[in-house]
Amino acid sequence: MSIRKEIWKLSYPVMIVITLHTFFGIVDLKFISYLGTAQTAGTVLATSLLEVILVLSSIISAGTMAIAARSIGAENREEYEDVSKQSILFSIFLGLFVYCIAVVFKYPLLGIFKSTEGSIGYAVQYLDIVFITIPLNFITAVLISILHAKGDTKRTMVALVVANAMNIVLDWLFIMVFHWGVRGAAAATLLGIVFSLLYLTAAVLRALNTNLFHLFSKAKLTLEMLNRVIKVGVFSVLYGITRPFTGMLMFQIAAKSGDSAVAAFGIGGRWFSLIFIILGGLEAAISILVGQSMGNNNMDKINHLVREGLKVALASVIILGIPYVIFSKFLMQVFTADQYVIEFGIRYLRIVFIGLIFVPFTTVFNAVFKGAGDTAPPMAGALIANWVVKIPLAYLLSTKGLDSDGVWIAIAVSVMAEAFVVWVLFRRGKWKSKIV
Repeated sequence: MSIRKEIWKLSYPVMIVITLHTFFGIVDLKFISYLGTAQTAGTVLATSLLEVILVLSSIISAGTMAIAARSIGAENREEYEDVSKQSILFSIFLGLFVYCIAVVFKYPLLGIFKSTEGSIGYAVQYLDIVFITIPLNFITAVLISILHAKGDTKRTMVALVVANAMNIVLDWLFIMVFHWGVRGAAAATLLGIVFSLLYLTAAVLRALNTNLFHLFSKAKLTLEMLNRVIKVGVFSVLYGITRPFTGMLMFQIAAKSGDSAVAAFGIGGRWFSLIFIILGGLEAAISILVGQSMGNNNMDKINHLVREGLKVALASVIILGIPYVIFSKFLMQVFTADQYVIEFGIRYLRIVFIGLIFVPFTTVFNAVFKGAGDTAPPMAGALIANWVVKIPLAYLLSTKGLDSDGVWIAIAVSVMAEAFVVWVLFRRGKWKSKIV
């Protein structure tokens, strides 16, 4: 099978999942937008906080993926089963611990945004229900990594597609029929996650040829395996948490221009997530194939993967991104009739798109790093781009008369900076000798 066919075989199920997940996010926000600007802003803030928290799951899932994929490439079935079983148990304990911390400190965490009292109130309503999904999402992330490591992206597609379809239907029922407001959106999300967890659990048990009783009674937790997993995952967490966490700070800076700017920030971000459908699928496929190729020492294949991935990623961003510039007003009007939100959103879409042209380089190079189990370079790129470039620049420009435009410009510049950093680290080639 050609490299291109291998990439598309693994990536198209992921793309379908991202497509429907993105569509759900848009529909979810559309339903909530009927409730008012404060409800929209509150849900956006809550979702941003939840994204930061859920990134912590990668401390287990990222390491699981790297080790399991190499085991598959090296045809080491015993190690694949061992890391899978232990990681599932690790994720349960970590998920429950994080859930308890999140519940206790939800008000201080939301206080980071410094938004209006009304928006914070709606954010709390949403989180009181959605926080229950934290341990469920931690386990789900590991189950997906276990299946992806062996090249099985189709069953994860089925689970997540059905879960998102449930979300859409339940959103309409809970918000529009039962009039439960933002709590209805949260309840729909919870039920969708429960379904995906049950389906993926059954799929992984079949893949491991075991059952729940034997999984919990026979699996032995060892410090050696935990150390191997965390050594990969800790950098992945720092990488993953950087963008959403700095995103919360960016919301705080944007909030100086009012709830309309915050709402535009959230709506614009949802629209831009469409461009990551193909990029997300490519990243998943390339990281899987790189991990397996590292297991059997096939470096030539990795070079082909990079070249093919960059071609597809660049073409996708340019073609899919043009409507954000041309039809920006219409895209904002889909969600709101508030002229202030629309004006903020138009400028957001047009300015940030300039930076997104550089995202394909970051996507492909980071996929190679993750597949190789070398998660330090993506972390370095994210830290420099977000903490050294984005936050200081956003604060500086927003206080020099540019207001929210300063925030949008800072986002675009930070994306360019991240692409440059990961390109330099990729060229150094230290990832080629990474041991996991």
